[in-house]
Amino acid sequence: MCHVGRYSNTLTHSTNTVDTLAQSYLPMTSQTTGAVAEAAADRKTAKYAPLTQSYLFVPIAVKTMGAINRVGKQFLSDLEGALRK
Repeated sequence: MCHVGRYSNTLTHSTNTVDTLAQSYLPMTSQTTGAVAEAAADRKTAKYAPLTQSYLFVPIAVKTMGAINRVGKQFLSDLEGALRK
């Protein structure tokens, strides 16, 4: 098992890509950069909440225009550092 930064427990993740240009997301994207990725990550966290009793869950949401949710970005950065070792 590889320990990635602070993620020393058994880790599970869910990744999704959201279309920031979808009509339903335009109100969010026009107000705040990354809002759609954060909203998608929040939905994933709620969906998989029961897993957090046994696993460390990291949602990764990537917008089609490039933004990544905050927690997902931190995890990917930690993963990159662990892989470089």
